[in-house]
Amino acid sequence: MQIRGVRAPWPTEFALARRLAERVYLLIAINEDDADEVTRDRFCGKTQDASCRISTPEQLFVFARATAAKDEESGGIAVIVPSEQR
Repeated sequence: MQIRGVRAPWPTEFALARRLAERVYLLIAINEDDADEVTRDRFCGKTQDASCRISTPEQLFVFARATAAKDEESGGIAVIVPSEQR
């Protein structure tokens, strides 16, 4: 899942969505700290605005795998509510 911030400079955040039930998902933010230091040094693009800028799919998948490997089960819940047919 990709989320764009509502305030300038409009940072983009990424999260994993784990299906818990039909239309119910656990959202877990992808965190560069879930990866080891060697991985962060190799894949984090450091800028003035971000400690770890993800700019390629490869970078995103590396950090997503590191977050998915953690046993952390805290996060937010998303419920998908279907809209009425027009």
